[in-house]
Amino acid sequence: MSFCKFSSQSVANNKTEIDNIFINDFLPYAPENAVKVYLYGLYKCSSSSAYDNTIENFSKVLKIPEDEIMDIFSYWENEGLVQILNAVPVEIRYLPLKNVLNNNRKYNLSKYGNFSDKAQEIIEGRMISPTEYGEYFDTIETFHIEPEAFLMIMKYCVNTKGGNVGYPYIIAVAKNWAYDNVRTVSDVEDRLITYERNSDDIKLVLKTMGSKKTPTIEEKELFLKWTKELGFELGVIIEVVKLKKSSWKMTFEKLDEILMGYYEMKLMSITDILDYENNKTSLFKLAKAVSKELGLYYENVESIVEKYISKWISMGFGEDAILKIAEYCFLSSVRKFEGMNSFVQKFYKLGLLSVQGLNEYFNDILAEDEEIKEILKLLGVDRQVTSYDREFYKNWKYSWNISFDLIKYGASLACGKSQAMRYLNGILANWNSQKIKTVEEAKKTSTFVFDEKPVEINYDKEVDRVLSERRQNAVRIADENLNKARANEKFKNLEKFEAETKIELALILADGKDSTEIENKLKQIEEDKRKALLEIGLSEKDINPVYTCEICKDTGKGKCDCRKKIKERLLSGESATKIASENKKVITKENITALFDSLVEVEI
Repeated sequence: MSFCKFSSQSVANNKTEIDNIFINDFLPYAPENAVKVYLYGLYKCSSSSAYDNTIENFSKVLKIPEDEIMDIFSYWENEGLVQILNAVPVEIRYLPLKNVLNNNRKYNLSKYGNFSDKAQEIIEGRMISPTEYGEYFDTIETFHIEPEAFLMIMKYCVNTKGGNVGYPYIIAVAKNWAYDNVRTVSDVEDRLITYERNSDDIKLVLKTMGSKKTPTIEEKELFLKWTKELGFELGVIIEVVKLKKSSWKMTFEKLDEILMGYYEMKLMSITDILDYENNKTSLFKLAKAVSKELGLYYENVESIVEKYISKWISMGFGEDAILKIAEYCFLSSVRKFEGMNSFVQKFYKLGLLSVQGLNEYFNDILAEDEEIKEILKLLGVDRQVTSYDREFYKNWKYSWNISFDLIKYGASLACGKSQAMRYLNGILANWNSQKIKTVEEAKKTSTFVFDEKPVEINYDKEVDRVLSERRQNAVRIADENLNKARANEKFKNLEKFEAETKIELALILADGKDSTEIENKLKQIEEDKRKALLEIGLSEKDINPVYTCEICKDTGKGKCDCRKKIKERLLSGESATKIASENKKVITKENITALFDSLVEVEI
């Protein structure tokens, strides 16, 4: 009989998977060796062999005495992660961590007898129900808060909110403090002393806002965040309130949003902040102009200014240089700020911060493109220069040091050949290996001949490749946009809140209860997410794959003629790469400019 095994609700496999709940909620607080024993047991659960799945083997491999191993499994049983089925022979059953979420955790009620009496003394305005006690016990166990420390938190909440304060509020405060590693009596005492020490400063911030109310716990927490975590001085915070209160109805939540924006832009002194605010009008105009160059439209460009424009300016780029890069991005089919930022970083590393430097760089590229066009003409190929052509040409010119005249001579030999560009690459590779550097030397060598039989093309496979690349491109773009959205704190929090609410809805539906309220809550979250996306220049469509064919989702397996159309284009001579990467809608700079000229100007 195996010592450790999965419950019937769990599925064993050939990998040992660790649930994030364990890593986040249990690993940091487990006693010495407890994590080692749990993980080794989890690994042995997947083993098909029972001969070494014994407590004796555990003791031998982990070098931990058997009685200590049993003590550790008793600890995990109390945490709700395992079940001890038998003592002789020892048999442990691992339970799914969802059991913990469903509160299938054992509590040592004798441990909480004194706690319960003291808690009721603190909450004078009402009787504490068994459900409320259960929530307190669960929070204490899950977040490893000392019971006496939790009682101190309760007392502080009652003193702040009154005797009828709801238990969800108390639990929320306890959890927030636990996230800040405030779990012991000493920790809570230090937090309260800090609150008291900052009390006058917080009241001064409220007074500057025009408020005489008593600071809430949440406001005290935010003040600690600004001063301790972010590093803002009190004087800077006060000046920011004075600066902004004429434009906004100032609250601690709004001030937090403003200070976080300054922090992300590394504006920590009042001088830096005032310089930024004084230049903001010009930055907004630049953001509009760059958006127009990229073919984008934003009703509110504030987030663009903070995330991109101000940072590019601080890197040393002039406004005209930024507009030049935007123009280059549009012509290169890069039409999002995130993509433009990659080019900005590249040019920064190259030291190209001025229009003059950028023009020289772009002129070099254009000059090379003209040379490549001449080569394509000699090859008898009538099309635009591609990135593949540029890669070939850079390799010939810079890696192999082949002269333009020799490349042109090779092109004359490859003219009319199947896949002429690759044929030319083969010729030049052969000359490079023979160290041939001049046209005269090339003419003296034997003619380089490839197998000129027509290449057998498996068109069905080529169609599959086109469809696969289309799908991958759609998924990649959606993933990039989603990662961009998740970098926004507001969207990330809404996404997390949405997931929690969906779990709540599932539980309500499982109990057969009315779900109207929670469904309305979900709808509001979805609307808030949509607005958050718009603020960063995205839409719901952007974070989901946009396929070339919405019928088959670029699989070629729907009731559509995708495969037929792609094959027809391949047979006509178009390349699979071109078909796979083309945009569904061709946009020119001229019609984008016309579109913007017809739009109402953004208010600055």
